[in-house]
Amino acid sequence: MKYQHLDIGGKLRPIRFSFAALYEYEKNTGRNALKDFAELQNQNVSVTIAADLIFAGLSLGCKTNGTELELTPYDVADFAFENPEIVAKAMAIFGDSFSKKEVETIEKEATGKKNLRLGIA
Repeated sequence: MKYQHLDIGGKLRPIRFSFAALYEYEKNTGRNALKDFAELQNQNVSVTIAADLIFAGLSLGCKTNGTELELTPYDVADFAFENPEIVAKAMAIFGDSFSKKEVETIEKEATGKKNLRLGIA
């Protein structure tokens, strides 16, 4: 189980996206993670959706790393939108966390089309 790091809140924090993170996102929000990620890829940035997805990735990253996440979803929203690069980096990590086939499946289920921004034709 590998994780990456995201510089958020002045600190490098472990972040990991997998189906476990998607499960946590859906369990905490009641929303469909795959559809919400596809929505973000279409440049329809919602503070709530982006912050909740990043929070789920940070939460799983900390669990994988054996550390505790000391941020709340509200903290993540504040820190993530202080610098637009944070959201972009987190979404890139999200996209890189799944195989090309998994991303294609995610996109088909969520939007019925492929996402050219992720380089999938």
